[in-house]
Amino acid sequence: MADPELPWDEIRKDLVRLGVDLRQMLTLRWQLACLEVRADLASTKRLAIVLAAVAVMALTALPVLTVCAADVLDQRLGIPRIGWLLVFGLVLLGTAPLIGWLAWSRFRRRLVALEETLEEFREDLVWLREWTGRTGAEPPKAEESTKAESGIQKAEGGTAETDVNPADNSRPTEPQ
Repeated sequence: MADPELPWDEIRKDLVRLGVDLRQMLTLRWQLACLEVRADLASTKRLAIVLAAVAVMALTALPVLTVCAADVLDQRLGIPRIGWLLVFGLVLLGTAPLIGWLAWSRFRRRLVALEETLEEFREDLVWLREWTGRTGAEPPKAEESTKAESGIQKAEGGTAETDVNPADNSRPTEPQ
């Protein structure tokens, strides 16, 4: 006669393994999230420093240089000093937003914003759904999980690729 405790022993072992795997997964995901947040904070600090330096330089050096250039160019091409000051002022007003936009674009390219952590959580959820859907089976291997994930995404109408464009090399692969 079969021992009635045998199936429960297997279930207990599976639950213990699942608990250990979940703890390890959450610990690793938390570490990844912390690294991404630190990298994003560092990027934000660099952006603030650059913008502050640009503002200080513009507020101190450019007015002095503009007046100096207007004095030198006074009455050249028939334009008086005030006309040259107007031209230089308009040029400065045109370049300031351009510099700000370039800094903002660089900031957005380097901002990870927990993108990798969220992707890892999605993969973990697919793996957990897959593993808990089986009875008495071992957890799937990494390559089986990837194949199954692509099959689930295709069944849901999606693709097996991630949302990030692989040809877009502007985002770093790991936090800096």
